[in-house]
Amino acid sequence: MRLEREARQTIDSMLEASGWKIQNYAEQETDASLGVAVREYILQDDQRADYLLFINGVAVGIVEAKPEGTTISGPLQQAERYYASLPDTLPTLQGCPFLYASTVIQDFKQFINEQRDDLPALQILCERPGAQGTLTENSLKELEEALYQHSVSLSRESLWMAYEKRSSERVRGTTTRQSDLISLVRFATEIYRILEPFSDIVKRKFNEWLEGKDFDSEHREWLEMIQEHIATSLDIQMEDFGLTPFARHGGISRVCHLFGDELEDLLTDLTEKLVS
Repeated sequence: MRLEREARQTIDSMLEASGWKIQNYAEQETDASLGVAVREYILQDDQRADYLLFINGVAVGIVEAKPEGTTISGPLQQAERYYASLPDTLPTLQGCPFLYASTVIQDFKQFINEQRDDLPALQILCERPGAQGTLTENSLKELEEALYQHSVSLSRESLWMAYEKRSSERVRGTTTRQSDLISLVRFATEIYRILEPFSDIVKRKFNEWLEGKDFDSEHREWLEMIQEHIATSLDIQMEDFGLTPFARHGGISRVCHLFGDELEDLLTDLTEKLVS
């Protein structure tokens, strides 16, 4: 019970910092603010939700407080049951947009520890012995699907938000691409000390790679497009030069004309530098 009380104190501060007005059940005025969180909300069959969230007086979700170390699947199922047990007279949104438990980061780390020898992306990202190959879009897609199957709360967006709430001074930007899973895993395993979009990391490495190299403006423009493609796709193949934005600048024939016989080695070197 002491650990759950501590979890509730943490949740109180996080909700208040996010603009929610916290109320006790007996004193609730759910339209007193845009966002209201009511503690110990009484449901059907005398069940109690730790927090019921309201936006403009409409119930939108449940927050369940659990001590650190609790796996998240149980609390999430509990929150879903609670949402289904709301009084019939209570205005609610269809479905349950916000079902949160306070152990999402712990559950993410547990998932990594359990799956790091099985999922190819995690083998590489966690630098496991025997890891083979390189990261690919498909391996990241497989990782993202496995996270979703484990728990719907382990989306990139939810994880990014959780880390931002816990350690805002170590989080920069927001997640917009699947490749940001690289940043999330390496931050969770403390390979990275700062959580930032993977495209920002690629851009910084690209600038380092450029140091000491003398390219004219057209070569530089093509290299910028290539690094942007790698930031999303994690590699680049010759057929990719037939796609946007390369096609608008002359496609395969133009890039081959510009870089000549050095193109293949340049792409290999640049990809290794940016994705490592």
